[in-house]
Amino acid sequence: MGLSDPDAPATLTGPMIDQRPAQAMPDIPAIYQRFEDPEEGVLQLDVTVTDASGKAVAGLDRADFTLLDNGKPAKILTFHESDAATQKPDAPTELILVLDQLNLYFAEDFLNVFLRQDGGHLALPTTIYRLTKNGLSVTAQPSTDGNALAEEIAQKDGMYRFPWNYSTLPRVDKDYHVTLSQTALGSIALDVRKEPGRKLVVWMGYGWPLPHSSQAQIFDQITELSARLREARITLYEVDNKSHTWDYNQFLEGVQAEKDASPVKATLEVLAIQSGGAVYGLMRAIDPVNGSPSVDKPASIVLDSIARIIAENAASYSLSFDPPRTESIDEYHSLKLEVNKPGLVAHTRTGYYDEPVYFDQPRRIPAQRLSIAQLEQLLEQSQHKSESQLVSELSNIELTERLSSVKQNPWKSRVHGKKVLQALVALADASAFLALPAAEIPNLPVPTLDEQHEQLARVLHYLGEIAPNLPRFYATRTTDRYEEPKNDFSETWKTARADRFLHLETSNTVTVRYLNGGDFIESGSGKDKKAKKGSRYLETKGTFGGILTTVVSDAVHGKMTWGGWETGESGPLAVIRYSVPENQSHFNVSTCCYPEDLGGEFFNRHPGYHGTIAFDPASGAILRLTVQTDLSEKLPTMRSDVVVEYGPVKFGDSTYICPVKSVSIKRDRTLRKISEWGDSFRIFGPFETLLIDVSFRDYHRFGSTSRILPASQEAP
Repeated sequence: MGLSDPDAPATLTGPMIDQRPAQAMPDIPAIYQRFEDPEEGVLQLDVTVTDASGKAVAGLDRADFTLLDNGKPAKILTFHESDAATQKPDAPTELILVLDQLNLYFAEDFLNVFLRQDGGHLALPTTIYRLTKNGLSVTAQPSTDGNALAEEIAQKDGMYRFPWNYSTLPRVDKDYHVTLSQTALGSIALDVRKEPGRKLVVWMGYGWPLPHSSQAQIFDQITELSARLREARITLYEVDNKSHTWDYNQFLEGVQAEKDASPVKATLEVLAIQSGGAVYGLMRAIDPVNGSPSVDKPASIVLDSIARIIAENAASYSLSFDPPRTESIDEYHSLKLEVNKPGLVAHTRTGYYDEPVYFDQPRRIPAQRLSIAQLEQLLEQSQHKSESQLVSELSNIELTERLSSVKQNPWKSRVHGKKVLQALVALADASAFLALPAAEIPNLPVPTLDEQHEQLARVLHYLGEIAPNLPRFYATRTTDRYEEPKNDFSETWKTARADRFLHLETSNTVTVRYLNGGDFIESGSGKDKKAKKGSRYLETKGTFGGILTTVVSDAVHGKMTWGGWETGESGPLAVIRYSVPENQSHFNVSTCCYPEDLGGEFFNRHPGYHGTIAFDPASGAILRLTVQTDLSEKLPTMRSDVVVEYGPVKFGDSTYICPVKSVSIKRDRTLRKISEWGDSFRIFGPFETLLIDVSFRDYHRFGSTSRILPASQEAP
């Protein structure tokens, strides 16, 4: 292997090289797939296409569609077709029938006929919700057995009741029915949001009364329902047999701002059409020409409408795209999907609300970008500055070079004030993956290929023969946890944090014991301030050797190149740069968690990664290791990087290489708890950074020493 050739494949093997194939990731449940796939767009749309006769059209591909976002072309990132033949068994299209007995009592009669037709065989898995003045109930599970569902809804007390009840909602007589109705729709969205696949929600009733709420309340309902219906992949339909006395088609344009939030914009008919659905029944709308009702066939209104909905969705498409980045909350965007074939019409959502939180936001606070020399000059001139003033200055600095431990350790004794020292450590840790200043790079020649091979052979020998034979010992480990400032109460889940100044949140000191290749916490000691319940968690495992074996094993099967020289504590270090593709990775990143409504499981991945290995060229001892993961910002975790530094530790007459410091930096999506529709739930919030600084000191070897004395000699 030519280490100096960046295109040469890694073929060198040694005693510690892991020949296992890369671990195959388990099948990803369908509900998580769009979060796990970095190619997937932030927003997903479900689409149906019909011809002039209203028949569903299958067989189209990505090139047949043009997506317009606020009138501008948007790139379709992923595209999938689904029909009865291609539908995945773990993500079927589900029919959800809402029996609205709050607004139309005798709807059950029509529903019973639908369920029992064709011998009770239903074309789609079907769930039934019942809405009454007492609350919302639902059948046990989706079923294609219409007879069983008919029996279940006939036993009204046998249906599953939602855990909340309407007694918790504000009781305003003139708005009570619309409050219950909106709450029911929102609750249904939350209930099915965790299930994969499309949901065709057919609301059987007379629609909702017009709300008398304030514009702020109406706007909040519209924006939240828009987001939750889209996330749950709900297309909403209204089916009734009444005459509409108002033309809802005049109010279909999306609400741009709170001041435009009129009551008619929050009605069932408008929400249905904006979701990509429709309003079916006796009356389609008021004829715009003569003002008289446009009447469909009066017979079998409900049955014909449901059959039509199922037929129109016999074939469907899903596509994803990225919205533009925005700093404005609830920025409305209209959507239009055009089919590039004559006579075909696409049906999908007519708009969405763009939020800053959909992407990680760049740091907007003005920061000084300083070199190490400039930082040193700033510290030299800070003798007469107050502690708070210096902390403020350090927190607004971004280094352009790495502040190494060699340079950092003497500085720690020169700064005054605990908070100044903490700010300096956070600044140095954040620079851990940058290149050293040119002045700290030894001016040494590049080794020949043979010399590089010899150096790498020493590294492999070190990993295979020396590193695994560390003695049993114990040491003091101090873990400092740096976090961003707590979110302001005025911030919502939609707000993307821009302030990334890290401050020390907790410090924890324990004794660790090394035994048989593993490190274990033995007991607490010193100052032990634990993280609060619910705090984000970050731990780097394998510091005492496991991480070295994993990374080097992966690196030799990836790509390795000569990386130059660095200055270490006791002399020059040789550096190898490496990269590992995802299909060869054994480096695990696991983050808690998805929101409960999305399963609540861990995000678990073996990503591709890259980094550097700095080692003593004479002995092969690894003294510094960096790992930088190749994660997309669309994933729940966009960064999970670690650097571990090792140094000589003396036990009696022997010296061993042991960990002295590690820095782990993670940036991932937070979870935000919000309350809507009488329920509380957690959703993805903005990205935040967490930094863990770990130091090891006071190494001691287990065991004792003894000296055998002659029997006649007194022991001192």
